[in-house]
Amino acid sequence: MPWLLDQGPPDLRTGVLRTLPLALVRYLCHYMDSCLAATRTAYGQARVELGPLLTPAELVSAQQSIQAQGARFLQLQRELVLVEAALTKSIPASAQPING
Repeated sequence: MPWLLDQGPPDLRTGVLRTLPLALVRYLCHYMDSCLAATRTAYGQARVELGPLLTPAELVSAQQSIQAQGARFLQLQRELVLVEAALTKSIPASAQPING
């Protein structure tokens, strides 16, 4: 449970969701969806918004940092799916065998 609380905003530690693991993981899944969307927008707009304000090297550094954050969010999203599956005792679609 502490790991889940570390994945979202700090106020989760004092809210009611800390006592409801399944509700917390669902919230965090939506939260990660939003974080990923924001990261994709930030990366896509970086040249337009930051290009005139940063040096080319700074812009590349900013984009690399944004890209790394996006990768972290994507990994966390995958981990949350597994936690939710464990809590509901179901197999996530991405982990089910392919019948062929």
